[in-house]
Amino acid sequence: MAYAKNRNECPMSSLGITDPACITPANTSPGDTEGSPVEGLLTMVIDHLKAETGHRILHIGPDHHLALLAAHVGPTGSVTATTSGKAAIDRGDYDRIVFTTEQWDLSPAWGQSLTRGGRLVVPLRLRGATYVIVFKRDGGFLRSTASRFYAATPLDVVDQHGRRRRYGDRCDVLNLCGERPVLMWESDQRIKPEQLRRSLQLDLRDQRWTGVTVHHGDDLGTLWLQLAARELGTCGLAGGTGTSIAPMAIPEGTPAIAEDSNLAYLTRREQPSEDPSSTKRFELGVTAFGPYADTLGERFAIHIAKWSKASRRPPYITAYPQRITKSKPRTPAIDRRNVRIVITC
Repeated sequence: MAYAKNRNECPMSSLGITDPACITPANTSPGDTEGSPVEGLLTMVIDHLKAETGHRILHIGPDHHLALLAAHVGPTGSVTATTSGKAAIDRGDYDRIVFTTEQWDLSPAWGQSLTRGGRLVVPLRLRGATYVIVFKRDGGFLRSTASRFYAATPLDVVDQHGRRRRYGDRCDVLNLCGERPVLMWESDQRIKPEQLRRSLQLDLRDQRWTGVTVHHGDDLGTLWLQLAARELGTCGLAGGTGTSIAPMAIPEGTPAIAEDSNLAYLTRREQPSEDPSSTKRFELGVTAFGPYADTLGERFAIHIAKWSKASRRPPYITAYPQRITKSKPRTPAIDRRNVRIVITC
């Protein structure tokens, strides 16, 4: 469905539903409707939005989700639509701002456009994974009130050359014992895959198990975030068959730490069960490669133990405008063009 680039109201009948809540398109064009996100991402975003009747919503993403959003706000609410976050903010206040496509950076202006108690819901790439995060305005900052792991692999993975350049993500193929998993990291990190490759050829490895068990389907994204809060080299590793190397704890992509010539990633092994109908249980472990694989592997295992003892709760995420973050952070931070993101356990 095409929308005009002006901000004229359009009737709900044009969306194929009878609810008269108004939809206000902003800076959209017919060509912007392509590239629908995965249905699971939309479901997760809408679930965290908590939209209510009468709310004003700013939606940034493909316009074929407008009818679903409009149904949540009723006849007294409104949805403003745009495909560009840069062009979305005016002096109006919104009860909800929602993105339905993955983002790599945040704009402080989004928080300033929220009403008191308003929510910004955004799928955000952080250290090799995508999280659906709910932010609220706290003075001049954005602070998370909820976060949930969505996926390790971005919606558009690699180009024809096997490399991805979307947002600040970077990726490269490694050779681990004949398997070729993809390492995913970010442009602000000092990770050098060529240095890792030379080290991996030596086949120096360490394998250890932690005694920490999880059930099939348990959220390991909180562990990934806690690693990002404590380790500058937190990244992601995806692919590999698990034949020559230990299987990844998250088959679609698992948390890893890259440090100098060393690499460690989260693995798992199934635990025996007397009841075949029960949910599968796995023990978490660490596989590490490199000159000091044992040291990095042990450190990774300690993080797993801390995560397990801390009730596996999600860390807090705070986004500070870059204009006020001139000093060097005392804890690992994620620097983007507009904000500095600090994860607190």
